[in-house]
Amino acid sequence: MALHPKSCELDPIPAHLFRKGFQYIIEFLTFLFNKSMTLGEFPETWKCAVLRPLIKGTNLPTVNANYRPVSNLSFISKVLEKLVLGQLMDHCSAHELLPLHQSAYHPNHSCETVLMKLMDDILWNMERNQTTAALFLDLSAAFDTVDHDILHQTLDRTYQIKGQCLHWFDSYLQPRMCKMSIGSAYSLVQTMDYLYHRAPAWDQPYSQCMLAHWHPSSQDQIISMVMQMTIQSPGPSTSQNQVRKN
Repeated sequence: MALHPKSCELDPIPAHLFRKGFQYIIEFLTFLFNKSMTLGEFPETWKCAVLRPLIKGTNLPTVNANYRPVSNLSFISKVLEKLVLGQLMDHCSAHELLPLHQSAYHPNHSCETVLMKLMDDILWNMERNQTTAALFLDLSAAFDTVDHDILHQTLDRTYQIKGQCLHWFDSYLQPRMCKMSIGSAYSLVQTMDYLYHRAPAWDQPYSQCMLAHWHPSSQDQIISMVMQMTIQSPGPSTSQNQVRKN
């Protein structure tokens, strides 16, 4: 499992010690993760993030607009995220749920593949004396713009994620908690209904929620190269979503 061994003060033990002793606690973690998904509940203690305001660049004035919040979560919560991501991608691949022209977060696809497709379409249109028009969309803080109700419907209807799996994902999203850290000082823990942890492990279906309800005509094509506006959801389309012990 490729995870950066970055510790958080919320971790009971440092991440590097967790990785070294992983073989001794793997059975307990397997039971714990399976219990989480069987019950459809993401543990409340893993939803708390430590937020730190970091300056966006050097030589910038110290005003609020020049800071960005960076959240740190416990290492063990990110292990569970990664496991669920693997099962989700297996489910999407097995049932061919990923859009044909999507290059981001798609195996064997990259910036090169989408650029080759785009250039090929333009050249073919030029050969046929047709005009090519392009629309580029870039959303600010796109991760935070997805409506939870639409996301829930998309996971249910498009990705066929049902039962406890869907409940688990709802539980993962909210409510979230955080506390602010500046230097050695910490604020009180606050519950935030619309605070999201930007987890790279959860990047696919949030962008799909933005595109799933756009049904192009046969003469249109959507080339989805969404690099920063997506999420991943929990695994197979069954209520018996179990972690496989490798």
